[in-house]
Order: sequence, then structure tokens, then C-alpha cells
Amino acid sequence: MPLQFLRLLCCPLFLALLLPASTLAQEGPDKTPKGPSPEQIEAAVQQLKVGFESKEVSVRLEAAKEARKTSCEEVVKALAKYGLRDKEVNVKHATIDSLGHMRVPASLEVLLDHGGRAKRDLEDDPVTHALLIKSIGRHDAEGSIPYLTKDLFSAKDRRVVQARILSLGRVRSLESVEALISMSRKAGGRRGNSPHGDDLRLALCVLTGVDNGAQSSKWNDWWNDTKKTLEVSKDAAPLPRALAKQWDRYWADPKEKADEGEGEGDRPKDRKRKGKSEKSKGDN
Repeated sequence: MPLQFLRLLCCPLFLALLLPASTLAQEGPDKTPKGPSPEQIEAAVQQLKVGFESKEVSVRLEAAKEARKTSCEEVVKALAKYGLRDKEVNVKHATIDSLGHMRVPASLEVLLDHGGRAKRDLEDDPVTHALLIKSIGRHDAEGSIPYLTKDLFSAKDRRVVQARILSLGRVRSLESVEALISMSRKAGGRRGNSPHGDDLRLALCVLTGVDNGAQSSKWNDWWNDTKKTLEVSKDAAPLPRALAKQWDRYWADPKEKADEGEGEGDRPKDRKRKGKSEKSKGDN
């Protein structure tokens, strides 16, 4: 080995230049995101077809839930084709929920399209409507803002309005903040109070890291002072404990709620306990 090369190897600067290149060569392939293989996609699509051909509701229900394990455009389209047309409401709900968890563009497109085409049916079925909006919200996409804000207060069921508000809270955009402030003004009335004040407070706090309480008047004053300089960070700031629990409980899956001991049956008791503690601490 030439003496000059040996001297180079002993030079720290030369070694520093060599190491990143070798590290990239070793780690590059491992860091490349890998989607499902063609064989996995074909198997998942076939499994959906067979599952939805069954007359047993439980089989179709399981097929809709299993589909989310293979998140890709082909499986999304197959799931939507079978599941959104199913006459059993539980199967349809499982389909919509899985589409919310399948984070591929095709899934959001399918959900938004269904929201437009099934508008009349959804107006008569607030449970399905709220679930659809929530599944759209899981995609955290700015492209969903027009759907989330359209006819916001036309729904009589509070769950539908809540789903719109808290879904906007996931879209980290200045446009989301502006939309929520506008909603707050419309819902607040002269005194600045609203039945949706707590949800608006939560969504705005998640987006801005600021807590101005549930009164729309306070948020309106804050917005007038900060709208020209406000920047929405990519990641949410830590929430006050009470608000963090509300946020996590809403977006947790049923299984996660059960594991934490916060199922539907526990909510009234939990609200009572938290209300007492918050009163002693003051407004967060």
C-alpha cells in the first residue's frame, strides 16, 4: 500500500469524509419505505372479494377490518367497492373506519367522494355521518378543509358538528385556524357562548398552542391581534392535561379506550371527576 495513502488514512478529515458515504451505502436501502408486495396486494384484494361474498355479517365485518393491514390504492378501491355498498350498517361503519386508518391518497379521495354522493342519506344518519367526517379528519389533509367547513351548523346532531371541528384541529394549517375562528363567531352569539365552545377551544388550542377558553369573544380578540403573524407549527405543542385527555379520548380507537378503562360507560363519571378538579384549579 503506498505511503501517501496510509498517511491519508491517518488523517481525521479524510476519515470524516469517508464515513458518511459508507454509512449511506449501508443504511440507504433500509430507510426506503416499503409498501405491500404485489403478492400481498393480490391476496388482500382476493380476501376482500371472498369475505364480502359471504352472507354472514361477521365475516364481512372482519374482512373490512382486516383490509387496513394492507394499505394501498388497490385494496382501498376494493374495500370501497364492497363495503360502502353493504346494507349492514355495522359493516359500512367498519369500512369507513378502516378507510380512515389507511393513510394513502386514494382512501381520502374515496371518503370525500362518498360524502358528496351520499349526502342525503348521511343527513338522515348522523352516526354514520360523524364517523365519515372523523375518518376524513384522520388523514390530516388540507384538501379536506372545504368538506369539513361546508354547511357546518346545518346538522342538528352535535356529534356531526363536533367531528367537523375536531377534524379541522388535525389539519395543521392557518386556513384551519381561520375556519375555526369563523365558526366560533357564527356559533358564539352576542355573548360569545356556544354549545360547541369546548370543541372549538380544544381544536384551536391543538393548532395554536394557545388557550383562550371556550368563549368566542376571547378567541376573536386574540385572532385580530395575531392573524397577520401567526404561524402554525408542523407539530402540536403539549396540551394542558385536561385538554390532552379530551383530545386523546376522541381520537383513540375503541380498543385503546377499553385498554385505558375509558369506555362509553365510564364517560359520565369521568366528566364529573374532571369537572370537580378543574373547578378547583381554575380555567386552564
